Amino acid sequence: MHLLSPTDLSPDRRRLRRHRFYRNLLLLDLFILACLSLPAPFNRLAHLLYGLLLLILSLQLRETLRPGGRRSNDLAFRLVGLACLLSMVFWSFTPLEARSSGLPLLLLITGFIAWSLQRLILFLSEEKLINQKVLMGAVAGYVLLGLTAGMVVTVLETVQPGSFLSASDQQPLLIKSATGATEVPWNLDFVRLTYYAFVCLSTLGFGDILPKTPPAQMFTVLFIVVGPLYIAVVMGILISRLTVQESEDQRSRPLTRDDP
Repeated sequence: MHLLSPTDLSPDRRRLRRHRFYRNLLLLDLFILACLSLPAPFNRLAHLLYGLLLLILSLQLRETLRPGGRRSNDLAFRLVGLACLLSMVFWSFTPLEARSSGLPLLLLITGFIAWSLQRLILFLSEEKLINQKVLMGAVAGYVLLGLTAGMVVTVLETVQPGSFLSASDQQPLLIKSATGATEVPWNLDFVRLTYYAFVCLSTLGFGDILPKTPPAQMFTVLFIVVGPLYIAVVMGILISRLTVQESEDQRSRPLTRDDP
């Protein structure tokens, strides 16, 4: 039996696959947030789900689901996603003394998620009708942005310890193990660093966590710029589609005596 490739799919099949991806991405994002809210050590499950998130993005966010998409772009995208996944696995079990191990992951995850969000926004821009699945895709992109920012600040804390400090006691965001050791990135306070990333993206700025080093401060500025920018771009797309959708509905509606 001949299976249809992504380039052979009809527009309706492409749309259904995009909508399924929106739903899966949002559910996984929310599941990661739920795992982060669990007490230690159960919240470490979020690290494993991050790997699954990268895998889903690599496999499902295919350029060929858009009209005119090229397979070469998909191959490069998957290779970058795979490299990002392998770097994250290596980084998770690397001693904090080997600080430079986080640099490849810092670069890869920033580039890969930026590429993923660019594809997601293009997908949303080609939606003709705004429905529940499309809104799920828009929300999933914002949560993905926050989770990625949390990973970035965690890796940055690994590369340059003391980049982020607690405002209350001016201490690094570390979780002490039973032996008092903090040998691997698992012992960084990933929950509070992710919380800090979302606070920056939303421009709330509670001030309970402070960026102390110049790289940390510049990344904070980047988050403050990117968060509202994503909302502005996606809201612009959704509003324009809703306007077109409403105009088409009015044109297709039969005239009544009360209509002008």
